[in-house]
Amino acid sequence: MRNLFCLLFLCIFPSFAIAKEKCPLQRPIYIAMYEWESSRILSYIHEYLYKNLFNDCQVELIETNAINGTAFLMTQRIDILPEIWYNALKEVIDEAQNNDKLHLIHNAYDFGNEGWFIPYYIANQYLT
Repeated sequence: MRNLFCLLFLCIFPSFAIAKEKCPLQRPIYIAMYEWESSRILSYIHEYLYKNLFNDCQVELIETNAINGTAFLMTQRIDILPEIWYNALKEVIDEAQNNDKLHLIHNAYDFGNEGWFIPYYIANQYLT
C-alpha cells in the first residue's frame, strides 16, 4: 500500500517530488506496450513520468507482443519494457541478463517472479 501511495504522490505532485533533470536520451524514449491491461497501465505511467519528471523528453509508446517486445528491448529498438512475464520467457530473459543485455530494476508486483527490466547500458549509466 505504501508503494501505491508513493506512486500516486509522484504522479499527482511530480514537481514536489523530484526536480526536473535533462532527458536521459537525446532521442525519443521508446516504451513497449502489450495488449493486456496491466501492461497498458504501466506503460502509461512510465510515459507520464518521463514527460513530467524530465525536461524535453519525447516518449513514444510502441504496441507489441511479449516475444517481439523482449527482442526489441535486447536489440535496443525499445528502451523500456514495463512488464515482462518472466515465467513465460525465462530462458530468453536469463540469457539476456547473463550477457549484460537486460537489467532487472525491481519486481513489478509484490508477488510472483514478474519484474521491470531495462537495457543494461541504462543501468550502468544511471544506477551505479
